[in-house]
Amino acid sequence: SLAADLICAMRDDAKLILCGDFRQIMPVGHGKPLLDMISAGFPYGELTEIHRNSGDIVRVCADINAGRKYVPSTGSNWKNGENVFHFPRNSNADQLRCLRSIYENAPEEFDRIDGIQVLVITNESSPVSKKPVNDMLQEMLNPKGNKVGPYGLRIGDKVMCVENGEATDVHCIACGDLAEGSVVEFHGGFTCLRCGTSIRSTELDTDYCANGELGKIIESGGDGLHVRFDFPRRVLRFTGEQMKRIELAYAGSVHKFQGSQIPFAILLADDSTGAAMVASRQLLMTAIGRAAKLAATIGK
Repeated sequence: SLAADLICAMRDDAKLILCGDFRQIMPVGHGKPLLDMISAGFPYGELTEIHRNSGDIVRVCADINAGRKYVPSTGSNWKNGENVFHFPRNSNADQLRCLRSIYENAPEEFDRIDGIQVLVITNESSPVSKKPVNDMLQEMLNPKGNKVGPYGLRIGDKVMCVENGEATDVHCIACGDLAEGSVVEFHGGFTCLRCGTSIRSTELDTDYCANGELGKIIESGGDGLHVRFDFPRRVLRFTGEQMKRIELAYAGSVHKFQGSQIPFAILLADDSTGAAMVASRQLLMTAIGRAAKLAATIGK
């Protein structure tokens, strides 16, 4: 329906170029317009030079695309292209213990919060789905963060906006965007710690925050929370019902991260009933293909 609305809105003399990978996960809604157009004979070309990643990640993704059984790396020199690892585990408890061990022993080059991303298949249907894994990783990676808001979040947490909408753009009208720890809230407004400027709440603008944006909670924000986003870089304040749009993102679904690039991606294989409804070769390839340098799968 979105593709139909787009085409209906185009001028008669307009040209449309669609760019995507029809080998990744199928759309969540009905229809698969890119693949359908190719199947119907529309002209198309393929980009064949890989820029996102290299080594065994590329080989494994090609094998999955071709319907072949793939073989993980046989060596451990990830900088030399041996960069896809599988850790067979038969229970959810063993999977989580393995995940903890990977965090504890991962190469120092990978920041434990920004450099490693756990990918899951479902949100809540099993012990290795998004919510329980996020709870475990929050306690492991940010145990001393001060709690903020009513939804179990802490200052320092890695979070994601999960719904499109607006929030308050927190910035200093004198010196620009705010860095971490550079603002103090007072009744009716804020004070910039860098230049001392008082910022009335009425002077702050609103900004759009899209579903899927990753950020970090940097302030309590008084009756809300302040989240720093990097693409584009800004600090947004979420209050009241807006806070429901912010969720932990130490672990996230493969669907949410489709199109993203991650230094070290870890997929938790899930054989629950809920996961069986969406698990596919396309999902496996999409998960491994998110990794720029290193990929791992844990499970049966």
